[in-house]
Amino acid sequence: PVPAMTGTTPAAFYAPVSGAGPEPMAENALWQFLPALWLVGMAGLLFLQGMIYLRFTRRLGRESRPVTDAAILAALRDACQKSGLSREPRLREAKLASPLAAGVLRPCIYLTAGASRDSALDYALYHECVHLRRRICSISWRRRRCARRIGSTRPRGFCRAS
Repeated sequence: PVPAMTGTTPAAFYAPVSGAGPEPMAENALWQFLPALWLVGMAGLLFLQGMIYLRFTRRLGRESRPVTDAAILAALRDACQKSGLSREPRLREAKLASPLAAGVLRPCIYLTAGASRDSALDYALYHECVHLRRRICSISWRRRRCARRIGSTRPRGFCRAS
């Protein structure tokens, strides 16, 4: 059995003893501040990644040219129809190792330079149209992040025009 406490009230029992350690409010203030600090940090990182992505897509747009080959444009229409993409994206070619989809507001598919109509191109266009339909337009963004992890300053496959 637990001995009964006589002559004490519950409020007196839980009253803080002066000089026993830090005040509970000071300790709680730190924990209340950390979520706000984390939120500000995440917002800053999101802004930074957005600026990097915007700069990359603008540079890619400057260093590419529109595709004018009728056979490739017909393949794009077929790929859009097969993938269920309602709006046909812009189609450009650049010095890349592989095709990629980029652009959130104005989606664009970038092909490798000198691409010609074949089954590999048909599949690549279909693949990129599916990315756009699912709104997965950050492929180059992820490539850039992975390239930074391995020490490169440019996304894998992106070559500067000579």
